[in-house]
Amino acid sequence: MVKIEFSVDSEMPFERKVNISLVPNKDIHQYKNIYPVIWTGFIGNEKVELVQKTDASISIDDFEIISFPEKYKYLLTQIVRKIDDISNF
Repeated sequence: MVKIEFSVDSEMPFERKVNISLVPNKDIHQYKNIYPVIWTGFIGNEKVELVQKTDASISIDDFEIISFPEKYKYLLTQIVRKIDDISNF
């Protein structure tokens, strides 16, 4: 199963790096995915849940945000890009 893991410099004064870890609820296969795909995991120690609605995954609008910490909203674009890279390998 695919897993997204990466770290980024934090914009928060109380932390230097933010670790991001997300896994889909089903295997990801190019041209064979059945949507929606639910991505769950953590940003830092806070839970995240995003629903990828279609194979188009290049924009935040292609996702339904179920659970995402407000203080990390600035990371959404980077996360969407990582998901797009994996979904369209």
